[in-house]
Amino acid sequence: MPTRPRLEYLRDKVSINTINAAYEGFANHMNAYKTSTFLGTFGEKYNTSNQTYKGFFVHNPTTRNMMFFREDSNAEGGYSLHAYMKLRPKKSKDLEKNYEIFD
Repeated sequence: MPTRPRLEYLRDKVSINTINAAYEGFANHMNAYKTSTFLGTFGEKYNTSNQTYKGFFVHNPTTRNMMFFREDSNAEGGYSLHAYMKLRPKKSKDLEKNYEIFD
């Protein structure tokens, strides 16, 4: 879902304080020690479309937190946030090694 409709949806369902806390968490993750940014792919293995997205990861092997920004021609800057999650230890190591997740 594009950013504007996603924010409109969230405004109706989630308090602005929760949204601000999420943005603060994203910023802290991106600036944390050992967080690295690299190009890669995010496969939609569990989606019926089986689509794979190209983009970039922001990953911290210590916290195992990962953000993935997919290529998005409609987004300002050409990328939009696709996923943010804490990975299991094995999946975190696989991401560091192969620059892909869920393929």
